[in-house]
Amino acid sequence: MKRLLAATCAAVMLSACGAVGQLTVETPQQVVSTASEKMSALKSAKFDMTATVLEQFPAAFVQQLGPAGAALANMSIDMSGKGEAKFPDMASMSLQVKTGGVTVSTDMVFAGGKIYIKDPTSGNWTQPVSAEGLSQFTNQADPLSSAAILKTAQSIKDLGDTTLNGSAVHHYQIVPDKNKVADQASTQQAKDLVRSMLENGSIQLEAWIGKDDHLLHRMKNDTDATIDLSKVMQASGQQLPPGFPMPPGATVHTVVHATIDYHDFNASVTVSVPPVAAS
Repeated sequence: MKRLLAATCAAVMLSACGAVGQLTVETPQQVVSTASEKMSALKSAKFDMTATVLEQFPAAFVQQLGPAGAALANMSIDMSGKGEAKFPDMASMSLQVKTGGVTVSTDMVFAGGKIYIKDPTSGNWTQPVSAEGLSQFTNQADPLSSAAILKTAQSIKDLGDTTLNGSAVHHYQIVPDKNKVADQASTQQAKDLVRSMLENGSIQLEAWIGKDDHLLHRMKNDTDATIDLSKVMQASGQQLPPGFPMPPGATVHTVVHATIDYHDFNASVTVSVPPVAAS
C-alpha cells in the first residue's frame, strides 16, 4: 500500500512538473513581436487620437517675418480626433485643431500614401502638396503605422500589467532604433531628414498590448527633435516669400506627445477616397 501511494504521489508530481514545463512565459520582446504580427494581419480598427505639438522657431527667422511670425517663437498645437482605419493603407479621421486661441474642425483621409483634407471654409476636399511631403517623414506616428513602429524596438522595459478600457494589457516602454524609424519613410530624402532630426533628439514609445488578443490597444509617442528648417521646407514643397532668405543653419525644435487608442478590431468600417475639387 505504501509503495502504491508513493508511486501515485510520484506520478502526480511528475505530471505537475510536466504541466509547469509546458507553461511558457513570453518575454516583452516576444509580446511586442507578436503584437506587430497581429496588427499586420488586422483588417480594420477604430481609433481615438490626441496630440500636443510644441514648436520653437529660431529668433532670426521669427524677426524676419515681422508681426506675422510672432506666433512662431513658441507655437503650441493641440489636436484630437476620432477615426477608422482600413489596413494596410486607408484611414479617415475627424480632427479638431487648437492653436493661438483658434479652433478648427476638419476631416482627413489617408489613402495609398496620399493625404486628403476637407477645407473647413468651403467644405471641398483638397490634396495639399505640403501635407503629402511632410507625411513622408511623419508616417511613423499615423494610425496606419502601428505594426511597423513596433518592429523598430531596440529595447523594451516592462512597466507591469494593468487594465485599459476594461481589457487586461501588458504595458511596455519602448526605445526604437532611430535608423529603423527613418527607414520607414517613403523617399530617400525623407529618410535622410528623419535620420538627421533624430541624431540629436529622442523618440520613446509606450505600448499597451492585450494579454488575450495580443493586439495593440494604445500607443504613446514622445518625440523631441531638432529639424533643419530648409530641409523641412524642401520636403513639404513650401517656399518663403520673395525677399525673405532662410537664415543659415536655421532649425526648429519640435516636441510631440501623441496617443492613439485602438478599439473595435475588425469591425465594419467605411473609408473611401474623397473627390478632390478642381483647382
